[in-house]
Amino acid sequence: SADKLGMAFDLAHATIEGGQCWPLHVNLMWPYVQSLYVKDFVWNGNEVQWTPLGAGRIDSTFYRQLSRRGFRGPLSVHVEYLDHGDLQQQLTAFKQDLEQLRQWLRS
Repeated sequence: SADKLGMAFDLAHATIEGGQCWPLHVNLMWPYVQSLYVKDFVWNGNEVQWTPLGAGRIDSTFYRQLSRRGFRGPLSVHVEYLDHGDLQQQLTAFKQDLEQLRQWLRS
């Protein structure tokens, strides 16, 4: 049951694997969603290329609807589009992605 099982839902991977069917995946899994992974991507041929949040293919409508769905769990912002070597670059990218997410959540 939902009180004993939780999942971290990843909209980017749901979109990669299911295309425009991601709303169906959200609705099926919603009773179990306890947290969200937040990241974005584009297709580069048949390969996934990670991008800054808002620069790719994920549908921001999902994040705009979270308050109406009553979601109160944690959101984990991923900056997978960067090399993990430069800490300042990581912090700057994280702040930019976090601001994009905040804009979506406010609208």
